[in-house]
Amino acid sequence: MALVSCVEEVNFGMPKLTLGATEASFGIEGGDTTLTINATRDWSVVLDEETAKWIAVNPASGMASLEPQNVMVTVLSNSGYSRQADVKFTIGMMSRSIAVSQTGELGSVESLVVYENDFDKEVATQTYGSGTSW
Repeated sequence: MALVSCVEEVNFGMPKLTLGATEASFGIEGGDTTLTINATRDWSVVLDEETAKWIAVNPASGMASLEPQNVMVTVLSNSGYSRQADVKFTIGMMSRSIAVSQTGELGSVESLVVYENDFDKEVATQTYGSGTSW
C-alpha cells in the first residue's frame, strides 16, 4: 500500500520582510495596537525578556505569505518610569524592528540627571574667567 500526498508548493520569491510601522508609543495606561507584517518566509518575534516584560506580541510567529498579516502589540500599564524596548521580527538572517515606547507615572529617568542649574532649570554657563570656572 502506498500513500501519495499532493502538496502544492508556493513560490514566495526572494526573502522579504517589511513592517507597517517603525515605532509605537503608548500612554501610562498601556493598551494595544495592530501592526502589519509582510513576510515571504516563516517569521518570529524576538523580545529581550529582561527589558521587555511589559510587551506582548500576538501571534509571536507566523507562516510565509504573499498577503499582509496583522500582529497585535500589547503594552501593560506603567506605574514606573518611562520605558522603551525594541520588538524584533526575523525571518532568519533578515530582521526588522519596531521601537515601542511608553510614558510612565514617574516621568523619564533622564529628568533625574542633574546637569542643569536646579534653581531656574537653565543650562549652567561659565560666568567668569577663561579657565574652567563655572
